[in-house]
Amino acid sequence: MQYSGLRSAVVALALALPALPALAGHPGPEPDKIEARIQAAIDRLDLTAEQRGQLDPVVREHVAQVQAVRAKYPAEASREQKREMFREVRALHDGYDAKMRAVLTDEQEKKWDEMRQEHRERMRDHARQRHADAPEKGTQ
Repeated sequence: MQYSGLRSAVVALALALPALPALAGHPGPEPDKIEARIQAAIDRLDLTAEQRGQLDPVVREHVAQVQAVRAKYPAEASREQKREMFREVRALHDGYDAKMRAVLTDEQEKKWDEMRQEHRERMRDHARQRHADAPEKGTQ
């Protein structure tokens, strides 16, 4: 298998965590952080060459779909627009998760679940921090 196929599969794994935040106008993680997430996903899941080959098209499709949804919404999206975008991205992630699980072994699925839970906790912490840092309405 070529390195580019492995890289694509790893990108998919990193995005499934997901690497792309579901916030309109958010630039997403820096490339070096994505690379670190990719390597961590490969290491933790211990994918075979066959699995990497199966995941390559899944990753490419998922990345394109998430980018298309994010592109539909302006940087200064309303609260309702952000909710709608979140629903769309969530549906994509759910479908992606099912495709990933179809390729993973039972042991890899357990690791996948741990990784997703850790990601959810990081995202919650990030949202709480963003909320705490935001100025209160009427105080400026």
